[in-house]
Order: sequence, then structure tokens, then C-alpha cells
Amino acid sequence: MLAAYVADEYGRFAEVPELLVEAELPVDVRREVAAVAEALASKVTRRDSHKSRELGSLAARLR
Repeated sequence: MLAAYVADEYGRFAEVPELLVEAELPVDVRREVAAVAEALASKVTRRDSHKSRELGSLAARLR
């Protein structure tokens, strides 16, 4: 889901970060998703600062 969010140029997957926060995921899965979001945030910083901030916020909210 996060890969689709990062690759999306038209806003079709704009709700993914919020959906992941609202999902009732087990604690260990939340931590894994947070780690992936954090890693992706650093990769997309130059390309899309808005998505980078959203991913960083997602990581913080999942922890």
C-alpha cells in the first residue's frame, strides 16, 4: 500500500496513510509499517516533500 501511495501521481491513494493509522493492526505490524514508512520518507524527500512529511507523520503515529 505504501509503494502505491509513493508512486501515485494523481491522488488515488492519498488516503493510505490515514487508513493505516485507523486500521486495527497488531503492535508488531504497526512497528514494521512505521519502519517502512520512515525508510520511504527519506527516499522520497527530494522528489516529493509533501509525501515525505506524510510518511514521517505516519511513522510517528504508528509508534
